Amino acid sequence: MSTSYDVAALVALYEENDKPSSAVEFVQQKLGGPSISDYEKLKAEKLDLQLKYNELLETHKETSRQLEELKNLKIDAPWN
Repeated sequence: MSTSYDVAALVALYEENDKPSSAVEFVQQKLGGPSISDYEKLKAEKLDLQLKYNELLETHKETSRQLEELKNLKIDAPWN
């Protein structure tokens, strides 16, 4: 089912004197979506953030494990 926005974007593409190199990108821009290059940048940024998140999560897990070990040492210490 097409909407008036879809039709308007296609009409704009048809009426464009200088045809764009990418019809898909032209229609995306007319519909308000990100360009292909913007999409690729966002995808790369998401991947980078996911890697950083995974690293931070592992660091957090290791730090929490070390904290638990220290708590156990304090509890088991003979001078308590």
